Amino acid sequence: MVDFLEIYRQQAGPYHTMIMAEDFQQHLKQTLTALLPHQRARLLDLGSGTGRLPRILKAEFEQIVALDLHRAMLLRQQGEANLQLIEGDMRQLPIPSASFDVVSAGWAIGHLCGWCPQTWRQEVSRVLEEMQRTVNPGGLVMIMETYSTGALDPVPPTPGLAALYQWYTGEWGFKQQVISTDYLFSSPQEAREQMGFFFGEALSEKIERYQWRQVPEWTGIWWKTVD
Repeated sequence: MVDFLEIYRQQAGPYHTMIMAEDFQQHLKQTLTALLPHQRARLLDLGSGTGRLPRILKAEFEQIVALDLHRAMLLRQQGEANLQLIEGDMRQLPIPSASFDVVSAGWAIGHLCGWCPQTWRQEVSRVLEEMQRTVNPGGLVMIMETYSTGALDPVPPTPGLAALYQWYTGEWGFKQQVISTDYLFSSPQEAREQMGFFFGEALSEKIERYQWRQVPEWTGIWWKTVD
C-alpha cells in the first residue's frame, strides 16, 4: 500500500515533478475560473501541497494563502509573488473568520477517509466547518478530489471515497462536476517512472500494457456559495 504521508514528508520533489504533467489540456483551470465569484481578492488553499491550485489560479487573485501540514511540500511554493505559506492542520485553521473570498481544498480532504476510517465524517466535518467559517459571506467554497487515475471512465477509486462524494452533495449541499485531467509525458517509460511511486504497481502495469504516454485521469469538483 502506498504511504501517502511518507511521500508528502519525504518526496515533495518527485511529487511536484509528477503533477506538473497533469491536466495538460487545462480543463481544471477553465472549469475553476468559470466558477469563481466576481469578488476574488483573496484565496485560501487548504492542503495546498506543492502549489497545484495556486499555480493555476495565481492570476485570478491579489493574494493567496497556502496551508499544508507538510513543510517540505510548502517549500516548493516558496518565492512566488503574493503568496503566503502557513504550516498547519486544515481541521483547525489559525485564521480569522470571514477572511477570504474563496476557500479551496484540492485532493486533501479525501485522505481522511483512509487515515480515519472509523471517524472520517467527524474529521471531514471539522474541515468543512472551518472552510465555511473562514470564507466571506457570499464567498465560494470548492473542493477537488480524485475520480480515478488510469481509468477510462470516472469512478471513485475506493468505497470510502464514494461515500464521501455522496456525503458532499447530500449532507452538505455541494454541487458537483467531473472533468478529465489527463497527464501527458514524453513516453510510456517516463510516465511509469514519474507516476509509479505515487500510484503504485497496478498503474505502472497499465501504462506498460497500453503504452500510455497520455495517462487518463478524472477529477471531481464540488462547490457551494456560503451565505
